[in-house]
Amino acid sequence: MEIYKEIQHVHHHKTTTTNNNTTKTLAPGGGLSNLLLLKIIGFLDDIQDIACLLMTCKAYYIAFRIKYANVITFKYVKRYGIIEQSMKTFQEIFDASYEQRDRFILDRVIDLEDNKDEMETSDSPIEMKDEPILINATVNQNNITRIPPTRKLTITGYNIVDCNAILSKLSHPRILESLEISNQHVNIDPLQVPSLKALYIHLQSQHCHIQFPLMLVELHLSYLHYERFSLDLLTLEQLTKLNIVSKSPYIHAKDIKIPKTSLKHLSIQFILYDEFEDFFPDTLESLDLQDISLLGDALPPPNLKSMSIGNCEKVPPANFFPSSLKSLKLIFSSEKSFIAGLLPLGLETLELNNYNGPVTLEYIPDTVTTLTINNIGHPMNTVLPSGLQNLTFRPESEPPTMYPSTIRSINYQKRYQHTPTLFILPTSIESFSFDAVEAKTTYQNTVFSLPQIMIINNDDSPLADNPFHFVLPSRVAHLTAGVQVDNDSKFSFRLDTIINYSNVQDLSIIINSKREMKFKIRRLEPNNEYFMLHSKDSFDGAIVRQKRLSNNSMVNRSILEYYPLFEEWMDFSFTHASAALETPLETNCRSYRTPKSCEEHSPKCRWYQKKRLCVKGSGEAIEPEVVIFEQ
Repeated sequence: MEIYKEIQHVHHHKTTTTNNNTTKTLAPGGGLSNLLLLKIIGFLDDIQDIACLLMTCKAYYIAFRIKYANVITFKYVKRYGIIEQSMKTFQEIFDASYEQRDRFILDRVIDLEDNKDEMETSDSPIEMKDEPILINATVNQNNITRIPPTRKLTITGYNIVDCNAILSKLSHPRILESLEISNQHVNIDPLQVPSLKALYIHLQSQHCHIQFPLMLVELHLSYLHYERFSLDLLTLEQLTKLNIVSKSPYIHAKDIKIPKTSLKHLSIQFILYDEFEDFFPDTLESLDLQDISLLGDALPPPNLKSMSIGNCEKVPPANFFPSSLKSLKLIFSSEKSFIAGLLPLGLETLELNNYNGPVTLEYIPDTVTTLTINNIGHPMNTVLPSGLQNLTFRPESEPPTMYPSTIRSINYQKRYQHTPTLFILPTSIESFSFDAVEAKTTYQNTVFSLPQIMIINNDDSPLADNPFHFVLPSRVAHLTAGVQVDNDSKFSFRLDTIINYSNVQDLSIIINSKREMKFKIRRLEPNNEYFMLHSKDSFDGAIVRQKRLSNNSMVNRSILEYYPLFEEWMDFSFTHASAALETPLETNCRSYRTPKSCEEHSPKCRWYQKKRLCVKGSGEAIEPEVVIFEQ
């Protein structure tokens, strides 16, 4: 509405004061005012949309871009991320975006490592600048003269003698809200950090006496030793969140004293012994336990909304869970089931690991909307909740054959060798995650593609909404594929089926469960002859014209006439990954080679983000019509 009003104002202003209007816009002959253009850019989240808008005329690209570089911002940029590799053309805006973002975040890290073999200690005074800075060097803490305004401070290293000495260098200690410390000796003077709300401490030894600030709201303690310890937190009357981790095998419940009136979130990741009748306060809303034995014979607090149990050696009895529970995660130590009606009606999020019981409404409440489960059982005996929206499963059996009309997301997580021969996907889903199947494997390359899919109509969708040649339900806009390959090999992923036979707009490929490559797909014509493929939130990509099969007719052309199209990865370690789009004219096409210009550089050269498009076949490379964005 604001943009519409501004456009009306600009149009009226142009008709009355044409001469003055030209001074308010850099566009030749007048046009959108600079103010209106800045407002429009402020509403855009996509980096490509901002870049395309600035490239609509030369004046915007040259003069406007530089004049307002400190005002225009790219959202969600990271200084050392992949995006910076492709920002050379808009470097001024990228730099300003990063600096403006961190001007408000004010997160700082001081790394005080004592490894003299890697880096010598700095003996010169260190004054952190007002802009955000990361100190990743060995420094003498006595040489730090000033720490600028900081909201969150992280101090790491093992040679910290006095934490208070570092905190005394804060120029504005009342701004500090979060502090994280990892060392052997911790001494904190609460008077130095009066506004501290969150404290994270990793303790190497129990020989430390911490005076916790009384205003703490969130406390995370990690005891990295095996010795017994005690903890008294009764004075922290405003504490709402507490997380304790320990390697100690023997801790008495009576040695841990926690607030009874304020605590809402509690996580205990170690084994407690003794009686627990009065240990857990009734104010708790979420409880995360390493083992179900922590509860003994006691019941969970009556007002719990979220609960997680990491090791269920025994099945909970009837009426164990409170009726207020909305989220539950159970990890059984071995394959187990439980009695019908154990889980309370009203439960919305449920995760069951090592569960081998029935999946029916007697066991899984009908109120569940998000379900994560390893075993669905026989498809003909499975009855999913009527309002289920998100399903994640690790099939030890075949996937379900019937889905409620509310289902929107299906995530298939492969942890076993069993792979369904056929996926049955409902027409109502909008997101699908799966493990790609190996369509073809050679000595030099492995080709991955979509699994075999059958589409069923679970929401009375019109037949026209899901054409017969589609390989995915027409509403699927987000697709995530996982591939497992050796690090020293290369692989290809078939794209033409996704481009031409689906409406997928966001494609993610996860390599070995570690590296994720995200792509945006924009189809530029109804027949998909031209489409744009680019890395999400960056400028790497191209506008591609698909090559047709032999068809001299200029009419009755369809999207079924294009050659196969693949994206290929040469190397996909964390430090190096190169990709190419290629369309083999024959199945015995030659392998892709890295350009000589890249081979002459170090393994970390910028080629790892460059996308190159080529058509190959019969030993001959044919260049398609493409436009490369990457600078």
